[in-house]
Amino acid sequence: MALGAGEYGKGLPGSGGNGNIDAVLGEGIYNVGDVLTLIRGKHTIKVGGEFDKYYQNYTSWGDITSGHFEFNGGVTGIPYADFLAGDVFGWYVFEADPTSAHMKGSAGFASDDFKVTPHVTLNLGLRWQTQSGWTVSHNLFGNYDPVLPNTACSGCTGGILFGGQSDTAFGGNIKNLSAIQNGNYKEFAPRVGIAWSPRNNWALRASYGIFDAPRDAENYTDGALGLGLNPHNVGNGGYSNGSSPWQLVNGPPAGTVVFPTLQTLSPEIQNFNTAEYYPRNMPTTYVQQLLLGIQHQFSGGILLDTSYVNTRGRNLNFSTDIDQAPANLLGCSGFNCGNPNPIFNAIQAQIYTGYSNYNALQLRVQKRMSHGVNFQVNYAWSKSLDTGTGNGHGSGLDIYQDAYHPAANYGLSDFNSANTLVGQVVYELPFGQGRQFAMHGPLNQVVGGWRLSTIFQWHGGVPFTPVIQGSIADSINGINGGGMGPSIDHGGATLYPDQVGDPHASQHSVVAPPSPDQHFGIGGWFNPAAYANPVTGSFGNARRNSLIGPGYSNLDLSLGKEFTLTEAIRLEIRGDAYNAFNHVNYGNPDANVGITCSISNTLPPCGSGQGSPNVSDGSAGAINGPAGFNSNMRIIQLGARIRF
Repeated sequence: MALGAGEYGKGLPGSGGNGNIDAVLGEGIYNVGDVLTLIRGKHTIKVGGEFDKYYQNYTSWGDITSGHFEFNGGVTGIPYADFLAGDVFGWYVFEADPTSAHMKGSAGFASDDFKVTPHVTLNLGLRWQTQSGWTVSHNLFGNYDPVLPNTACSGCTGGILFGGQSDTAFGGNIKNLSAIQNGNYKEFAPRVGIAWSPRNNWALRASYGIFDAPRDAENYTDGALGLGLNPHNVGNGGYSNGSSPWQLVNGPPAGTVVFPTLQTLSPEIQNFNTAEYYPRNMPTTYVQQLLLGIQHQFSGGILLDTSYVNTRGRNLNFSTDIDQAPANLLGCSGFNCGNPNPIFNAIQAQIYTGYSNYNALQLRVQKRMSHGVNFQVNYAWSKSLDTGTGNGHGSGLDIYQDAYHPAANYGLSDFNSANTLVGQVVYELPFGQGRQFAMHGPLNQVVGGWRLSTIFQWHGGVPFTPVIQGSIADSINGINGGGMGPSIDHGGATLYPDQVGDPHASQHSVVAPPSPDQHFGIGGWFNPAAYANPVTGSFGNARRNSLIGPGYSNLDLSLGKEFTLTEAIRLEIRGDAYNAFNHVNYGNPDANVGITCSISNTLPPCGSGQGSPNVSDGSAGAINGPAGFNSNMRIIQLGARIRF
């Protein structure tokens, strides 16, 4: 149901719904496993196995079987009045086929903790894991196949193959499609570790392991990129601007809406504007992790822990368009004339060629409570690189700028922060009974027993990418005024500019003309004139995530005390100050450095001088607001609690 809230007038709230009352969403894992432990001398041996069944049941989260009604005020002038009178402006209802996806997995593993000497322990382990391909019940899915003969295009291959289709539909060239992808049964993951304690207050350790990641059904069915379903939601009726078929005051008409039988279409013409492709044989996503660490226990209960961590991800799933128009085909004007498969505007392929590399030096200092002080401080100096951070789950998706050169997307991870400092301190003020400055009686009740604590964190800035958006992107793509022609901006990829100068030339600048923002370090965060629009049909040379935004810091304070009312009842009072110093954390600046070109604008970079430095439009390089996370102003909270 939808009501036009904008036509209510003052004081009337909006109301509406989208008909997803009958939506189904359920996912989980059935797991059966056991471990046998055997101790023999210096060996502690563990052998085990498990069986998993992953499932996901859902219908599309949208207007499904409960229907959708619209009231626009066309009869009474007020949408809500039309609703009360039953004057429907429009309606439609969907027939939804609930989809159930499932995958099976099994694993066997063995490990041995071998105490070589009283000071040396060796750990050896091996895990073997299998995963079947995700299967969708009732064959309610479809997948693009790049070698599928397609009679709709002379000399073309590639089309949509739906679940359960017989290979006879394609001359016996295509096998029956019963699962989204084939299973993996050769996933061996070794692990080894060693710990050495030369003295009681020293410990050295090292470990290496491979860890597999199970496939997620939502990457195939409900993510930013999903397989077509056959059928999923099918519109079965509706009208708009017609006379109302019934008045709701008399109730809906008797009986049930009869849905028409869906016509089975020929496979050759079941092609869509954009196709999704998941290769049948997908490698297993896995992570290699290396850890080297040293611990030392100092007197006074202080522990120092130093570690080097290296994590490498391989076969990460990302998206690219295998129907991208090569640059040398730009300039033709036919419909999709430059695409290798002209039937499709884009063919989004979920490929497993992504990789990542994380290196970090991690320090931890910890002190147990003594002399009224307890603290823990963690610091990490790190660098994370990858070919893309989003994996398509939900709305997040990284698309390679150039499908033919995915390695060019390798750069800092979206979450990379070179320096991170996080800590907490608890300090018992030295006043009161049992403390350094002893007090008794009423004075102890008022002054003694207070505890001050703080939680603080500081992070270096996260990276961002200079981009080109708007009409200039169409110009670079080679799209003509009618929206025709091939596009290198394939499948929603973001275009990067050319870097022609130093982007840090004006960073944090306070040069004339002065502005209040510059005193806060948010004006001119980077120099937009360091970038230029690339020539038509080419990709910019600016690197992904090549600029770093402002850092983040926060400090919370808390002061509290307990009063003993009786032997069994205590009163606790406390005051908390979140963001105690009221510090503002700014978000990343506007990174759109492209210039909108028009017929009258013949100056570089829009005219013949394309490739010249861009001229800032006043927004590029400027920070326009606080960070989207943990950017609250100072909040002070007072509270009391009785404990009994």
